[in-house]
Amino acid sequence: MTTSLIHGYYACISYIDQQIGNVLKALEDLNLSENTVVIITSDHGFSLSEHNRWSKHNLFKVENQVPLFIKAPGLSNSGKSDSFVELIDLFPTICDLLGLEKPNQLEGISLVENIKNPNLITKTIAYSRYTNGDMLISDNYSYSEWKYSEDGKIIGRMLYDMKNDPLQMVNLSHLEKYAPLMDSLSNYIKSKKIIE
Repeated sequence: MTTSLIHGYYACISYIDQQIGNVLKALEDLNLSENTVVIITSDHGFSLSEHNRWSKHNLFKVENQVPLFIKAPGLSNSGKSDSFVELIDLFPTICDLLGLEKPNQLEGISLVENIKNPNLITKTIAYSRYTNGDMLISDNYSYSEWKYSEDGKIIGRMLYDMKNDPLQMVNLSHLEKYAPLMDSLSNYIKSKKIIE
């Protein structure tokens, strides 16, 4: 059953890939590709039985990593960026691409320089939130914590070594030697006032 579900999921992805190609070709055929910005993304990833889950509701990398494709006339270079990007970066990017003034309260950063140079690293950490859980992820670690909403007390933590355990199979949060790292990452979340 799981194999059939995964096969169906990948078939859907292949279908979407074809439709994206059709849209890009139509823009070319209509001579619109030189004045049209194309942005393709998703609001979440999906677990295809990783961690014995078939869902999108958690703080594992697979459920928080989304595709992002940006084609901007005169700027786009083909290439894949290894910089971390958050969906809050899309609004300032669109403002810059369209020459619009950005509001002062924006938390994201424009990706225009990354579009020009895919090798540029502008972020080394990303944040995600699901209900009462917060996650920070970098090339080195993924840290998640869950809190009671009433008093903000941490009720659960996960810590994964992303270099040695990219599939997030071994939760290190119970090991005392990682307590200072987890406290530091927890304080980083608090200092950014992300939780409020």
